[in-house]
Amino acid sequence: MSYLLGIQKDIITTKGPDTVYIGIMIVHLLGQELLGSQYNTLSELHFWVREKKQSQAEVDFIYPYNGKLIPVEVKSGAPGT
Repeated sequence: MSYLLGIQKDIITTKGPDTVYIGIMIVHLLGQELLGSQYNTLSELHFWVREKKQSQAEVDFIYPYNGKLIPVEVKSGAPGT
């Protein structure tokens, strides 16, 4: 995983892999939870990216709910934040 993400140097210079992987792992975990909670109706995950020369924006997941699309932004942080 470290090699594919290009972060193997970051792991060597940190106190542990949890400080490097936490942001990536929590997005993956939430994606698995979204798929698992809607196993019969949700067949794939969707996201949104806007790429312009002046700016870049993204939404981690777009979740369909009651005929509407709900944007889901995933953040990791200290417990309770």
